[in-house]
Amino acid sequence: MKSKLLCILLFFVYVLPAFAQPDDLDLTVKIEGETNEPLALLSGLNIKGIKKVADGKYNLRIPISKGFYHVFLGSQRMRVYLEPGKSTTISFNQENMLGTVVFTDALAAENKLMRSMAQFDHAIDLKLTECNDNVDCMQALLTKRNHDLEAKLKNNALDEDFRAYMLADIRSDGETMQYRINNLKKAGRMKGKPMPKVTLYNAAGEKVSMETLKGKYVYIDVWATWCGPCLYEAPYFTQLAETYKDKNIAFVKVCINEERQLNDWKEHIQDDPATVINLAGNKGSDSDIISKFSSGRKGIPFYVLLAPDGSIINANAPRPSEPEAAQLLQSL
Repeated sequence: MKSKLLCILLFFVYVLPAFAQPDDLDLTVKIEGETNEPLALLSGLNIKGIKKVADGKYNLRIPISKGFYHVFLGSQRMRVYLEPGKSTTISFNQENMLGTVVFTDALAAENKLMRSMAQFDHAIDLKLTECNDNVDCMQALLTKRNHDLEAKLKNNALDEDFRAYMLADIRSDGETMQYRINNLKKAGRMKGKPMPKVTLYNAAGEKVSMETLKGKYVYIDVWATWCGPCLYEAPYFTQLAETYKDKNIAFVKVCINEERQLNDWKEHIQDDPATVINLAGNKGSDSDIISKFSSGRKGIPFYVLLAPDGSIINANAPRPSEPEAAQLLQSL
């Protein structure tokens, strides 16, 4: 299947010019070890070049724009920074691309730094997991992360655009992490309090009150059809609803699609079993369920568990794919 896919990708390869132009990329990739996999260069989902590796060497000369790209070899991939008019050489062992990569020639300093920053960020992610949702621990790590990564970019010898791109990346990822921390802080303050009043609608457009579910535990999934992580969790949520259908638990999905996207929502829920209650927020990503529980649309998906009296047991309940979710529901 993989070979067929790569053959299809080959069909879309750019015809390489015979001579380099000032805005051309001159890329050489040296691969140690035998491989039958073609090597591909992608910008987002756009294939910039793909071909078989001959004698452990891959040469590509195509017009590109300055920016970030991904080099793929089979299931392995690596992010690189490239610029037209500058020769770049990348070397690695085919068995471990990221663990053995070496950059030489132009932009070597930028690519080495980007790789070391990715490793640093990965280490921070592992430490965040060790915080076990302790917001003080997480906030301290995030502050250290932002400070240390931005300090790495203060080298004036680096390409100016590279520094600007990386700084934007650092701050964007930091904002996402801050959303998570803020949501945890808010969840801690909400434990034991009554479920806030929120406006929700069913697929027929009728207003629905969460009060109608009092007397049951309620496991709520707040999601959207455009949210990748939400869609990943969806089958796990459905599986839990089917597994615990005989327990006193209501499984409620609240979609925050915008009004123009409500048809997408209705298509997504067509095959949901009767054990899942599907509702929609009142103002898309500005729905009051978002403002009451989360710090913004970047916080989805999030999960809430209510007690039969309508009080909040956990405003940051485990995701359906996490073993803790089944353990929690089983204990009710």
